[in-house]
Amino acid sequence: MKLMQKTPFIKTKIGVFLTVVSIIFSLIVSLAIYVTKVIDPLHIPLAFLFVYIAYRQGKKLFFVYVSTKKVDQITKKTSHFTRLHKTLIVFILLCVSLWYTVISIIPTDKEIFSSMDNNKQTEIVSGDIENSAVLLDMLVISGNKLLENPNITKNELSQEDMIHLKKEWEQFIKISIETEKMTDRHRYFPQISMFDNRETHIKSFVIAYALYAKKFEIFDKIISKVNNNQAVIKVFNEYSEDIGVGSIYDDVANRFFASNSFLRRNIGYIYYVMSAPNEDEVSSANYAMLLEVSRTSYHNLFKNIFSHVKYGAILYKHYFDKTAFEAWLPIQKNVITNQIGNIHVGERVEKFITISQIEEMKKTLKPGDILLYRKNWYASNLGIPGFWTHAGLYTGTLEEMNVFFADVFPYQGHASFSELVQNERPKVYKAYLNKDKKGFTPSVVESQTHGTLIQSIETSASVDYFAVTRTRLSKQEIIEAIVTAFSHYEKPYDYAFDLGTKNEIYCSELVYDAYLKTSKSRGVTFPKPVVTGKVMVPPSSIIEKFVAEFDSPERELDFVYFLDASEITKKAFPSDVVGFISTNKRQKYSIMQE
Repeated sequence: MKLMQKTPFIKTKIGVFLTVVSIIFSLIVSLAIYVTKVIDPLHIPLAFLFVYIAYRQGKKLFFVYVSTKKVDQITKKTSHFTRLHKTLIVFILLCVSLWYTVISIIPTDKEIFSSMDNNKQTEIVSGDIENSAVLLDMLVISGNKLLENPNITKNELSQEDMIHLKKEWEQFIKISIETEKMTDRHRYFPQISMFDNRETHIKSFVIAYALYAKKFEIFDKIISKVNNNQAVIKVFNEYSEDIGVGSIYDDVANRFFASNSFLRRNIGYIYYVMSAPNEDEVSSANYAMLLEVSRTSYHNLFKNIFSHVKYGAILYKHYFDKTAFEAWLPIQKNVITNQIGNIHVGERVEKFITISQIEEMKKTLKPGDILLYRKNWYASNLGIPGFWTHAGLYTGTLEEMNVFFADVFPYQGHASFSELVQNERPKVYKAYLNKDKKGFTPSVVESQTHGTLIQSIETSASVDYFAVTRTRLSKQEIIEAIVTAFSHYEKPYDYAFDLGTKNEIYCSELVYDAYLKTSKSRGVTFPKPVVTGKVMVPPSSIIEKFVAEFDSPERELDFVYFLDASEITKKAFPSDVVGFISTNKRQKYSIMQE
């Protein structure tokens, strides 16, 4: 009698399902570890360990369904084909390489010069020699201006720095685009006969090559100067309203290190050496300049060829990190922050702080005050360093701001604060005229998961713990801070927690950004710790700064108000500065709160 053979578990439906789940889970864990850098610098080997686990599971699954015999047959046939056709394979690869080189260097998709006679070709090329000299001059001036901007090497940029740097970057890119229009026309120089119209043929080539080489020489200098400085790269990658695109720096770097660009630069220079006329044969000063630029720009690029390898490696490491983060971001945003983070794990629904306590506290507040918040029993608290989990900016109502800033106005051509807001931020002005969702008058600007909004202190402070600090800045400086905060109104929440980008904003980043040092304000400096491998300003930075400077006469923050609470009595109560300082050492876990 035949014994029943037990089917291996992995061949069962449940076995296959669990193996696939294991592979997906391992890859997600690997991605999470790599992106969040939870145990930096060991996050890289640990992430690859989980990739290896996924690979082992996948390999096991593959060999279950493809017998060893079949695998051996496939391997044998492949090896046999490779041995028999090695010469053919090499020949095909060489042909493909040659074809790729030709299409990279000689475009065939348009007819630019082929339909013209020699006289017309010469007329157009002669005119473009003069135009190219002007474009080249503009390219060099704008490139040097950008490279000489001190902000291009700063690791920390104020809003003002970003604006000035972005303006010069966009100016350089606009001129680069104009030079590309000229280069693109003269890329078709092979359509001008080398035999019937040799001089015009060479001039057309030189126009294309000189502008191309100089542009890439400046690209090289910019990439070296930026040196993977993420603060600067983020400014250069921000969407440009004038140009109509974003990620411009990434595009520039990609083009610089692309294989077809490398081919064009080097094969172009070989053609330059073979065909360029001697100096005594050139009568035009502008043509002579283009010839000189072609030579010197290539030599400068060639000198830096080893640094290209270094910066190329750094760049592609950056792209890998960026791609990994972009893959992780939807999980962080939609699952961890919006779903798990908003889970309330306690039985209590009502918050400790009452409306009457808020009304009493409100009497002590002034426009520009910095607000700190905490709600117990939310899963999102686990992912935020420190006791405090949220921050905002108190502005007061429009009427209160008009009264508070009355002695500063008229200011910048405006009669009152409300007039300034109405003229410069009409959407914000409209928001202050309307009651919020609870029927109260707006007096706070803050960034929550659904974006930067304006609402009342009564709605905003409906939490378990609440604290207020105040800067020592002048009223004029506070106006600048509030107006800066208003500039972020209706922006989406920054789930990437990236201080370098301003198209999205998170809660304490709003406060940080409002009080950045500028030419109009001394600002306030907040600690910027590294959290999961990323430089951030979490809400805990505010209390850390306050505690660190508390005994200093030069401190930048003063204590205003603190509503502490008890999980035992389920009530909030006013506390003093000593109680507020103690929160810097409190556990972030709700179960640890007394």
